[in-house]
Amino acid sequence: MQLRRRWRAGKAGESQRAPSCHQVGPSLRKGPGHDVGSCHQRGTAVCPGGSCSTCPLAPGHGELAVALAGNPNVGKSSLFNHLTGSRVTTANYAGKTVALSKGRSVAFGKVMTVIDTPGTYSLQGFSEDQIVARHGLTNPKPNVIVVVLDASNLRRNLQLYVEVADLGIPVVVALNLEDEARRLGRIVEPDRLASVLGVPVVVTNGQTGEGIRSLCEAVMQAAVSRPASPVRLSPEAERAIAEVADAVSQKLPSGVGGLGLRATARLLIEGDSETWSLLGDGLAERVRPVVERVKQNLREAGAWPLATERVRAIARLAVDVTRQMRRSGDWLLSLWRLSIDRTWGPLILLGVLGFTFWYMYSVGGILSETLGGLWGDIAMPHIAALGSLLFGSGVLSRVFVWTFGSGIEALLTVGIPYVFTFELLLSLLEDSGYLNAAAYLADSVMRPLGLNGRAIIPMISGTGCNVQAILGTRILASRRERLIASTLIALVPCSARIAVIMGSVGAVSGWAAAAALGVVLILIMGAVGILLNRILRGERQEIMMEMFPLRRPLLKAVLGRTWDKFSGFMREAVPYMLLGSMVVGFLYETETMYHLVRPLKPVVSGILGLPEVVGIALLFAALRKEIALQLSVALAAMVTGNPSATLSSLMDPNQIFIFALVSSLYIPCLATYSALSHELGKRQAFGISIVTIVLAVSVGFLTRVVLAVF
Repeated sequence: MQLRRRWRAGKAGESQRAPSCHQVGPSLRKGPGHDVGSCHQRGTAVCPGGSCSTCPLAPGHGELAVALAGNPNVGKSSLFNHLTGSRVTTANYAGKTVALSKGRSVAFGKVMTVIDTPGTYSLQGFSEDQIVARHGLTNPKPNVIVVVLDASNLRRNLQLYVEVADLGIPVVVALNLEDEARRLGRIVEPDRLASVLGVPVVVTNGQTGEGIRSLCEAVMQAAVSRPASPVRLSPEAERAIAEVADAVSQKLPSGVGGLGLRATARLLIEGDSETWSLLGDGLAERVRPVVERVKQNLREAGAWPLATERVRAIARLAVDVTRQMRRSGDWLLSLWRLSIDRTWGPLILLGVLGFTFWYMYSVGGILSETLGGLWGDIAMPHIAALGSLLFGSGVLSRVFVWTFGSGIEALLTVGIPYVFTFELLLSLLEDSGYLNAAAYLADSVMRPLGLNGRAIIPMISGTGCNVQAILGTRILASRRERLIASTLIALVPCSARIAVIMGSVGAVSGWAAAAALGVVLILIMGAVGILLNRILRGERQEIMMEMFPLRRPLLKAVLGRTWDKFSGFMREAVPYMLLGSMVVGFLYETETMYHLVRPLKPVVSGILGLPEVVGIALLFAALRKEIALQLSVALAAMVTGNPSATLSSLMDPNQIFIFALVSSLYIPCLATYSALSHELGKRQAFGISIVTIVLAVSVGFLTRVVLAVF
């Protein structure tokens, strides 16, 4: 009980500006009997961690490793950003973090390496994100683990804490989302929670950064303290764990894989395949009879499975530290219930999708027309004059105008209006948590595709960027599911493809035509998914989804996330766009373009019915999808001889529809292809690319036939 009494919860309001760790002050709160923050400054012979040669806070001891662990959607990555000053992408739905993120910070003169692990409900290795999270906490072992708990769903979150406490590592609890808990009528008493768990509990706010200073102090103190005490289960469960631990310790006194002896024993009893594989054949054969015997004893005592024992212990703990309060009506909670209702939910989802198309068509169209007009009237004459001044009136001067005149104009009229507006809306939906409700509604829709509702998370994020979405398929349990999901994500219209659709079909034929094209793409994705489900062997994995209520989006977070994504797009797109415009201008001015497009004529003109020069734009779209539209606008100016020419000067509405459809379907961009190779292998990435090319040409030809008839 002495350890339980020594910790007091940190308060979340000590600073409105919430400084990060490297900004906090030079002294630490004193623990019982010593001053953690200044022992080395005073030259004290004996450190709180034992001696200066072993104390993790001693100079020359190396960096302090701090790992963040927590369930999905508890604000863990937001705290990571505040601790390190990083800009890891965050969102209010599960599965955004699928790999380890590392950052560095300095707290009280000590350099910390902070590790952000994927959100997980358990340390058992059922899916890749769980395995990554487990390895981040055990290999190598950090000095301190910060377990981030959602105060609004404490009972669920404490299940992971119980597993982490078994690792034998010092633990600090960050009690996050306390404001959400109060909104739902729940008050968690942090001092009481700290006393019961025997570890420091700090109230934090991932959105504003409040509580970061106290969290840093608690981490420093925990680094020189004993490991977290495990949460005790029933006597029968404790005896079972002790027997298996004793059998393992005869050869492996520290357990396996950095798990520690208690966690190793518990995972063996629960049948964790990765833990069994780490034992080795010889030890596994000796331990297996012990495990079978204790499992039989647990069944006879009514204490099986162990997960049930953990739930019982956690339920008692959660009731002990939580009290209920009367809450007034909450319109967000009411809206959330409607958004997951089987009747109203699909209608709300259709409304959100419809608003998205209308919003991008209206706002994006106004921005495109305004920026294009300003650039053509103000900048283009000066660029032409500068080209003449630098290079005279020859080919180089005209190529210069192609590069910095038509190229930037295409970027201003396509990239900025449509990509920026879409990323702004997507960030708003992410921060509100609505995408989680959309995933819940999509579970029944994903069933014929051989996937479950969890797969919709990376697919929705694919509307922003296919690369991150493909990495996000790690949250799926089987390789079969990851292969199906990655193939479908390669067909999902990302922000660049949406810019192509809205900037071509939307600009010429209106938002209804653009929405129709979107429906066609969804139907194609569904058909491909059903076909893959029938071809690939394996069964659909059933899951339990945790539902998160809607939250009030934080304007600063929404704008920050939008700027991060948009600035990343600009950094990547501008060089490709300028290079592409320069190459196209050079090919045209030197009269070599038609020699290059001639081999593509049978497909581009013969099958798809498009102007043969469009083949150049489709080729360059393999680098980045929006280049297809931007170069087509530049090609329209080239063919017509009018610098202000639009896409309708080059193609009629039917051709524009086919062009946008083919551009959206065929061959993933270079970055997406790289992600596919990394996640699935080069062979599968190449196969997916070939399938998309054949699919794009086939669908493009069928669309041409249908449009000719109607």
